[in-house]
Amino acid sequence: MPLGSTRALGHTAMINFLGLMPDRERLLAIDGLAYHDYGKTPRPGRKLGHCTILKRLPKDRNMALSNTLKLIEWA
Repeated sequence: MPLGSTRALGHTAMINFLGLMPDRERLLAIDGLAYHDYGKTPRPGRKLGHCTILKRLPKDRNMALSNTLKLIEWA
């Protein structure tokens, strides 16, 4: 089969969730955010999931990233 397009879809950011998972509903209220929970048992330092943000413009990505980081409780 032929390869699909490799064109960029926009500007992205990713945040790893270590030790505990943030509130899913609050994060999913942010437009352009995808939430990934690996279903692992929480323990200190363990990667439990991540979220990605995709926006067309860098300034919009940066704003969404800033809003997301404010909603995450850091241990």
